[in-house]
Amino acid sequence: MIIQLDEVTWIAGAYVSVKDISVVINLSNQIKILVYDTLHSFPDTYRVPKSNGQQQLQSYLMLKRSLQILRHWVSPQMLIDLNIKYVIIGHSERRHVFGEQDELIADKVGYAIENGLVVIACIGEKLEERNAGKTSEVNINQLKHIAGKVKDWSKVVIAYEPVWAIGTGVTASPEQAQEVHEILRKWLAENVSNEVAQSTRIIYGGSVNKGNCVALSAKADIDGFLVGGASLKEEFLDIIKFGVKN
Repeated sequence: MIIQLDEVTWIAGAYVSVKDISVVINLSNQIKILVYDTLHSFPDTYRVPKSNGQQQLQSYLMLKRSLQILRHWVSPQMLIDLNIKYVIIGHSERRHVFGEQDELIADKVGYAIENGLVVIACIGEKLEERNAGKTSEVNINQLKHIAGKVKDWSKVVIAYEPVWAIGTGVTASPEQAQEVHEILRKWLAENVSNEVAQSTRIIYGGSVNKGNCVALSAKADIDGFLVGGASLKEEFLDIIKFGVKN
């Protein structure tokens, strides 16, 4: 993910290795490193040099309820105890593999914010939904559920990730991505506030790589990237360098 925030560029790789982070962390004092890591890797990731003081750990998994004992889940309190400030909620695997519905995802978003976390809230349509002309309907419905639980929009980043483009090597064209981002921003303006619409970052994820990041970032409503598979490859450094230059 590459986002502009107060003139500081944020870089996040969903699967980025510790070796990669140790290489890129010294690229610029204007980079904020976000590492979306698995829990078992957190102890090792903590040992990565933090030369500019801006590396932070993030998590994918979060439990809605705080004290209920459910194995294989993570509560906001656990993340906060590890000094983790960000969490990804609503990613396609959670929706379509584990069956998390819009209502549960929205509840988790609200609960995370209430407990002091910043949320990367993922939305996106499946291929059959796009082919059926339901792209806007699906994404707006998912955003609507999330918006109903958000009390502080400064704690939310929306990630548009078309399911058909995640890990497939097929990327939404810059025009397709911009069209959805524009629709989402318009919905926020009309249903939340114009201020929220202008300040909320809407980032794109879905087979982002060094070959398409420039064209995608040129679009007015694409505020950054959530990088998945490419963060395991050398090209992730090229995406980061692009972010430093811009």
